[in-house]
Amino acid sequence: MNFVIFPMFFASSALYPLWRVKEGSLWVYYVCEANPFTHAVELIRFALYGRLEPVAAVVLVATTAIF
Repeated sequence: MNFVIFPMFFASSALYPLWRVKEGSLWVYYVCEANPFTHAVELIRFALYGRLEPVAAVVLVATTAIF
């Protein structure tokens, strides 16, 4: 289980926001964008500010429906 969870966690925006990842490496940014954990973290992050991130919500609903 750790073989799947840890790489997905480290390739998400849980540790750094996406705009910081994009400044560092464009390749890593695209990997983070393809990761559903990134969108879950972004949805929670924006919810704490009282905002809705529509792209993250759509990706999470689609990923949930697929799985």
